[in-house]
Amino acid sequence: MQRLLIVEDQPGMLTALEIALSSDFEVCTALSAEECMSIAAGFQPRVILADFKLQGHNGLELVKTLAHFSHKPIIVLISSAMDEQLRAEAMQMGVAACFGKPFDLEILKSTLHQLADA
Repeated sequence: MQRLLIVEDQPGMLTALEIALSSDFEVCTALSAEECMSIAAGFQPRVILADFKLQGHNGLELVKTLAHFSHKPIIVLISSAMDEQLRAEAMQMGVAACFGKPFDLEILKSTLHQLADA
């Protein structure tokens, strides 16, 4: 089972994503970018699913920091503020996929599986 780290600063959304994805992935969660960095170093997830707007950070800052890790996880961003400019900038920085909130859970799952198994 592939490892997935979910980074979301809204506890309710984080729990919902964890429940929805835990049957498909070995899931670990983080409530902040800082916690993500700490967990990612040891957990070494295949994929990181992160909210774009985290307290004190944004998803692109997280992508920049993760680029320095020796283990390079695949990154998927979700955001209620997703627009074409943000999507293009994120993809240019190496983000594998972007989803606007609300998103279709089945499409998200399918995308995560395709990326994890690539």
